[in-house]
Amino acid sequence: MQASHVAEPSFGKLFFKYVSLSTISMVGVSLCILADTFFIANGVGPNGLAALNVVVPLFSALNGIGLMFGMGGATLYAIAQGKEESEKGNKIFSFTMASSLILGVVLTALCLLFADPILKILGAGESIFALSKEYYMILIGCSSFFIISNALTCFIRNDHNPNLAMNAMLLGSLLNIVLDYFFIFPLNMGMRGAALGTVLSPLASLLLLSIHWRSKKRQLQFLSFNWSFGELKDILSIGFPSFITEFSSGVVIFLFNKIILDLSGNAGVAAYSIIANIAYVGVAIFTGIGQGIQPLASLSFSKKDKKSILNVLIWGMVLSFGIGALFGSTEEDIPEETEADTKTEKTSDNHEEQKAEEEQEAEEEQKAKEKAEAERKQEEKKAKEEQEAKQKAEEEQKAKEKAEEEAEAQAKAEEAEKLRKENEDKEKAEQADAEEIYLQIMRESVGSYVDIQFDKT
Repeated sequence: MQASHVAEPSFGKLFFKYVSLSTISMVGVSLCILADTFFIANGVGPNGLAALNVVVPLFSALNGIGLMFGMGGATLYAIAQGKEESEKGNKIFSFTMASSLILGVVLTALCLLFADPILKILGAGESIFALSKEYYMILIGCSSFFIISNALTCFIRNDHNPNLAMNAMLLGSLLNIVLDYFFIFPLNMGMRGAALGTVLSPLASLLLLSIHWRSKKRQLQFLSFNWSFGELKDILSIGFPSFITEFSSGVVIFLFNKIILDLSGNAGVAAYSIIANIAYVGVAIFTGIGQGIQPLASLSFSKKDKKSILNVLIWGMVLSFGIGALFGSTEEDIPEETEADTKTEKTSDNHEEQKAEEEQEAEEEQKAKEKAEAERKQEEKKAKEEQEAKQKAEEEQKAKEKAEEEAEAQAKAEEAEKLRKENEDKEKAEQADAEEIYLQIMRESVGSYVDIQFDKT
């Protein structure tokens, strides 16, 4: 893939290739938790589901951190590659991976050290605390795998290999499903088995991603780099929206867990966990769209191709809204009409007429507001143009005055130079006259002296 492709007629094919592969990858990641939900519900029971839902926000946080480093670093990497600054791009890659690994290790140590307080904050009560901790300790102990896997996937996707990125994520998800079943049922490992299946998923993805280093087309390579807080800030600021998108799902689950625990206890949390984890798949679709358009947008940006950037944005938004509308649409069966239904319809018709009138009034009011807003903008535009014209006239007047002052100064300088030359010429003439008089006197003196000597002789 090259940046020029974004503007070519094959843009649609390229767009859907990257977006579809990225979306499938993210859905595959979300299936890890969904698989845990299914097998834990059948193998451990409602308390196991409640315990899983307590820990799920951490899963979102780990993926969010990985995407923050991956999307931020990969964006800068793609821009550098688009500018044919390969060495700079690879230093960004090396710096990003090293930074994410260090953060992963630090987070692992801190979360293991403060495991009990964190679980209590997340809402693990006495009845599910032991189950939550079994899952938590294994998940956090391998948290670096999730961060590195997500970050590396983003870079490989930007290194012209979206197929491998997708296959790696899908392999991890499929392996998770198989291992969940194997650990929970034949081995009867319960929550520990579900956690092991989940943490081995990113490890499998990393192993498959390592094949990329055997590719002759790859440009990614590890290079020595200098630690830079400014560069880290750039990476995190670019990747922060991806972190928020992923982490917000975990925050929502955490808040609902708190509320539902007070209202319905563990049974309510278990029921909600099914809905939450299904919704997590929906969020993954839109995250995948964002990750898919990122390489195209980054390369277009590196070429300063605003038209292609706009095309990527429009296609991405249209696809997102289309999928959102598809999810929001529902079909309802029309029941047989009864006498009660007829009365209800009449009442409904009255409400609909009233609603239509209100909507019409609101529409007219909106049009009036839009008209007023348009007039206001027109007046502002006119005032701005007048201000600019006035400012331009003032600048021209200042320039004219400055030119006149410079011309006057030049004239004075020339006059002074002329006067100086005249004085200099006058002085030379006077000096010449004085020299002439002196010579004349000398001649006369010499002549007299000669005459005297001649007389004496």
